Amino acid sequence: MTDTTLDDSPMLLTVDEAAGRLRVHATTLRKLIADKELGCVRIGRKVMVTPDQITEFIDENRKAAVRPEPPTPEEAAAAVVLAEAELEAARTVAIAAMTARAKERAENPWGRSIRGKRRVTAA
Repeated sequence: MTDTTLDDSPMLLTVDEAAGRLRVHATTLRKLIADKELGCVRIGRKVMVTPDQITEFIDENRKAAVRPEPPTPEEAAAAVVLAEAELEAARTVAIAAMTARAKERAENPWGRSIRGKRRVTAA
């Protein structure tokens, strides 16, 4: 088994090879180069990328995990009050809807829908 070191790797990578290392499509890599987000080396019409440019691109685009700070006791208390108010409003709406359905069932014991229909009364 041979030991693969940095010296064994090529100094310049083709667009397809560089795309393979970044695990993106070659078109995506070309767009990164065109947008000047990824450096390149041009040799005539050939576009090549160095392993260092790939490493630099990864380092520049690495995002650190950010842990949100826990809310202060005042913020937590305000959130609880707001949640309780929203819950009470939802309960009020649900009770009103149940009351309307109960009233409709009382007026229409056969269960036929009378919503949106005009009631005809004898004159």
